[in-house]
Amino acid sequence: MTSHHAVLVAVAALVLAAPGSYAGRSSALASAEEIYNVRILGARGNGKTNDTPAIRSVIKSAPDGAIIYFPPGNYRCHGLTVADRERLIFRGAGPGSVIEAPDAVRDPIILSLDQCRDIVFHDLTFDTRATNVTALAISNSETVRIRDCKFTAAAPQQSAGVYLRNTTNLWFTNNLLEQRHVEHQQLKRARFSDNIFSGPSRFGIVMLAVDGSSCELLTIEDNIFDGMKTTAIGIWDPNSGSARIRDVKIRNNQIVCPTVTAMPPISIGQVRGKPATESVWKNITIAGNSVHFTGVATTSHIIAVGGARTKSSYTGFVIRDNDVTGGGGKRSGILLQGLTDALVTGNSVAEVAVGIVLGRGSKRCLVVDNRVSTISDTGYRLGDTAGENVMVGNHCVGKIPVPYDFERKQANDRVERTNLLRLR
Repeated sequence: MTSHHAVLVAVAALVLAAPGSYAGRSSALASAEEIYNVRILGARGNGKTNDTPAIRSVIKSAPDGAIIYFPPGNYRCHGLTVADRERLIFRGAGPGSVIEAPDAVRDPIILSLDQCRDIVFHDLTFDTRATNVTALAISNSETVRIRDCKFTAAAPQQSAGVYLRNTTNLWFTNNLLEQRHVEHQQLKRARFSDNIFSGPSRFGIVMLAVDGSSCELLTIEDNIFDGMKTTAIGIWDPNSGSARIRDVKIRNNQIVCPTVTAMPPISIGQVRGKPATESVWKNITIAGNSVHFTGVATTSHIIAVGGARTKSSYTGFVIRDNDVTGGGGKRSGILLQGLTDALVTGNSVAEVAVGIVLGRGSKRCLVVDNRVSTISDTGYRLGDTAGENVMVGNHCVGKIPVPYDFERKQANDRVERTNLLRLR
């Protein structure tokens, strides 16, 4: 065994024993036998040299089950492709291990995975600088863990910082994204948790579905979004055709909006102005989220769910225990359209024009025990529904010009104007 190889084996032992590592949970990490240090194997990491050839060579020579280690340094590279591989770990030493885009970029992606299985990214920084490129793209892959990484850019970019397509078993946890967002399509069993998205950024986590795509068993919870320019969490119908979205949980996220957003911070369903589609949405939970506009009034709805004039079906939604403050905006706090068999309860809405709206073809929905305050127009509005909805037992706090607007309800909608609590 060479001296530097002995040192690397010792480092491997430390990696495996480190707190927060995936030892015992990731077969890639647990079975790794060799560390390939990119600096020792040819990369300069000086922030000037193009390290693409050296790192590409390391990836090619490392066997399945290896750790590809980036010691502290700035590694300029682009167009790295990892295809048909398994049990690889890309490991850094923390924020000082930076994989960055060069000044002149020919490739739209720094590093991409395709047809891979059981891959880990840990303790790395991806810096796209001022270039409009994607830092990490993952396609047609299974069991991928991205943890304790940082994705940053010199300015907000049009392209996604992280792009995910046709990926199963994804863990995206405890990462920091500065002026970068995540875009996904065709995800199954994916979890985004304990991440921080720091703006100004174009989006946070979004999916613009395409015809035939699906999103199943997705959890987005306990994340912080600060300074999004448009939507923090969005899942949208395709422009045409259909998609399948089911069993999605959006829970306990904190969204702070210090600037006006052009789109709702939480937007689920049809994008405004897009053609009607025939997508199937089922069992979507939006619960315990906090959305606050600070020092500015919203010009968009804050939580918008469902769609109007669409052939898509939105069934089994639960919207509960969300806390929404609009900063004196002129739109709705919670806008619900086209839903079937939805439960809307325990939500608190303040500082908007209209508190909660249920309309546009909704049927058999229950809206109960919600609270609105500091409303400039209407507390609760129900109209243009498909009938059989129940809106009862809701509360208004303070003086509201029109506490309830039921003028356009259906004959079989059940409503009540009781439980008004007025505080002056």
